[in-house]
Amino acid sequence: MVGAADADARTTGDRAKDRDLHWRIKAKTSEELRQEFLSIYVPRIMELGLTLPDPELRYDEATGEWRYSEPDWQELRTVVTNHGPRSEERLAFRQLTWDDTRWVRDTVLAAPRAA
Repeated sequence: MVGAADADARTTGDRAKDRDLHWRIKAKTSEELRQEFLSIYVPRIMELGLTLPDPELRYDEATGEWRYSEPDWQELRTVVTNHGPRSEERLAFRQLTWDDTRWVRDTVLAAPRAA
């Protein structure tokens, strides 16, 4: 998952300051991954005639990079830690779905029958 911008790598362009890259935990910075994602999916989304909810989103021909608004990372953290405005409803739906599909898991994971 592409997370918050790598402050050092993004502002200085210095990949050497990213410990995850140094230890080969990841091969690209978050910004490199984000640019790759935007280059693939934004044209496809626009081709479908859909509108993206970022008024700042545009391709900068001069730099060859996508420009975008920085997401509200605190709001994202709130939602993914189940403290969002609809977390209770989402979790209840997830539990209902889990319960309704138990028979599938039981069937797939059942021990094979002897012939």
